[in-house]
Amino acid sequence: MLDLLVKGLGRLPALRTERRPNVAAFIGFFFGGLGLGLYFRSFVDFLLPIAVTVVLIVTSSSIGGGLASF
Repeated sequence: MLDLLVKGLGRLPALRTERRPNVAAFIGFFFGGLGLGLYFRSFVDFLLPIAVTVVLIVTSSSIGGGLASF
């Protein structure tokens, strides 16, 4: 699973202009994928964090449900 994430990150397009990573981290923390997509002006930067979040939510809820039934 982690290999797929690393491959996906390696295929991101290059930025047209230089961006500051600390501002991107702040925006990503507070506004998630929507904020990153707007900051980087890229659909991929919007879609990738949203997809990772959905996968983590589905995985954690299935694991939590399985643990709660014991």
